[in-house]
Amino acid sequence: MKNTFCFILLIVLPVSAQELRLEKIAVYGNRRTRSSAIIRELCLKPEERLTESVLKRERQWLIRLDNWKKVEFQLKPADGAGRDLVVVVEERANWGIYPLLSNDYRFGWRGGFRLLRRNLWGLRHEAEAAMEIGGIEQFTLDYRIPWWAKRWRLFSRLSFRKTAFLYQYPDVEGPFPFRETAFFVVTGKQIGRCLRIGTAAGVAEAETAPDPSGPAGPERFIRWEGFVELDTRDWPR
Repeated sequence: MKNTFCFILLIVLPVSAQELRLEKIAVYGNRRTRSSAIIRELCLKPEERLTESVLKRERQWLIRLDNWKKVEFQLKPADGAGRDLVVVVEERANWGIYPLLSNDYRFGWRGGFRLLRRNLWGLRHEAEAAMEIGGIEQFTLDYRIPWWAKRWRLFSRLSFRKTAFLYQYPDVEGPFPFRETAFFVVTGKQIGRCLRIGTAAGVAEAETAPDPSGPAGPERFIRWEGFVELDTRDWPR
């Protein structure tokens, strides 16, 4: 009887990072921001390949949203063969105040400040108040909602503005005071990371006294316009 020998060659190949698959995403360090408000900004799905370029792209996107001082990605072993992505963030301060200074060839210098309240409700909503004095006197209140309606990815902005300046009519002795009070609602849809489409509608009351081209007194009118915004900066895709 002949003896038969069978040799089995077992080759173990290391699994590279380029072949890792995403199991789930966890967020740490977010004391005020809801985890869901961070995870929804990432273009990552379960079982997606976690390549170096993908991780770099998503991390850069979170950094450029400007809500966090620091963003770090860590890969942890998951229950299966994939990896869990751990997003570690360090949040910015809730309040910020910024000086404003500008010059216009028609109205001259103006200066003021901008007061910003970040991350309301833990959903990255922002409220802002700004005041300027000088060639143009202006007071504005803004409330910005960067994302609502979940998968539709809609955004909105509510804006109240009071403006006053001196206007010089051509060939008419002046100047004349101009005042305007306006309220606008902006609503649109974010498409990808570079394109925004939407509408802006509102009401305004303007007064120029005296008005050499018509009767004096306030004029009330409705404004509506559509817009398309294409961000041509080098945003990560």
